[in-house]
Amino acid sequence: MLSSKSAPIQTAATPPHHNHQSLPPAQNSQENRQICPGDSTLVFGNYVSVAGAFQQISPNTNGCDSTHTITVSLFPPAQNSQENRQICPGDSTLVFGNYVSVAGSFQQTSANANGCDSTHTVTVQLTGQQPPSLELTQPDCRDTLGKVVLQQQPAGTLFSLDGMHFSVDTAFDDLPVGAYTLYIDYQGCMDTASFELFAPNIPELYLPADTLILPGASVRIDPDFSQSGTFLFDWKPAQSLSCADCATPFASPFENTVYTLIITDEAGCTAMDDIGISIRQSSVYGPNIFSPDGDNSNDFFTLYADGASVESIALLQVFDRWGNQVFERKNFLPNIAEMGWDGHFKGKIMDTGVYVWQASVVLQGGETLYFRGDVLLAK
Repeated sequence: MLSSKSAPIQTAATPPHHNHQSLPPAQNSQENRQICPGDSTLVFGNYVSVAGAFQQISPNTNGCDSTHTITVSLFPPAQNSQENRQICPGDSTLVFGNYVSVAGSFQQTSANANGCDSTHTVTVQLTGQQPPSLELTQPDCRDTLGKVVLQQQPAGTLFSLDGMHFSVDTAFDDLPVGAYTLYIDYQGCMDTASFELFAPNIPELYLPADTLILPGASVRIDPDFSQSGTFLFDWKPAQSLSCADCATPFASPFENTVYTLIITDEAGCTAMDDIGISIRQSSVYGPNIFSPDGDNSNDFFTLYADGASVESIALLQVFDRWGNQVFERKNFLPNIAEMGWDGHFKGKIMDTGVYVWQASVVLQGGETLYFRGDVLLAK
């Protein structure tokens, strides 16, 4: 009996089996931020002030990349506000807890519901704060009433001189002398301005009282003025005055004369006064006619005087009508006919006519008087 022995069955070698397990996926992350316009936030080491999505990739513990995203958005911009106020000069308004009485812009910043800043601005203006510019016309010698005109005033401004009757008129005429208060209504704001109209500065002139002088003497006329100033002077008549356009001339009249002075000030206003200067009668006498015809009667022209008061005739001169000197004698006694003029010049008898003479006479006390006149040469 055959026995059989089974041998082990050989199989092909099977490679070892490895179990592969997948790593979990990287965990990406998201972050949202909101900021106020104008603010910024720190994103991955940088400050960001604009809206957008910002990412950063980094490996996790398994070495896989993960992404972190930060989304930045902006809150709606804050709503700034504006307020305008008008106040009268001298008044005030409450601005952010303080009373303000001057013009200007005032701001206060506060956070809204999002925490963003908003600004409220209050602008304060003064109504009619510019003082009025007054142009005054003062009374003068031509118009004793004054005038006031207001310059460059805001439109709609009302004016009054009594505080009751207002109008837009900016000129007030025919105002008497005095102090005034101008009431000004700047669209509901009241103000005042003061001005004064003065009495016209009309010049006044006073000349001295009428004066009596010795024959041949001079006198200074010294006017008196009611106020100081610059004047033009006009004396009439100008003859026998040292000047006709000065303030204090010397007058040397040969006969009784009334002098008139007219003064004119810088405004063209005038004043006038006069003074009479009379010649005191003297014992010195000069004939007004002589006839050098050789009949031994009134053949000479000379001066006659009271010897008790007159010491001598210092000078006697005679001139023809053209101003030519035809006779002169010095230092002789009065009352001696032959010492006077015999009617001749250069050996010839002069023509019939009127001749002018002038003389200076020395009195016993040493005073010298001056005389002049005319004499008719008759044949």
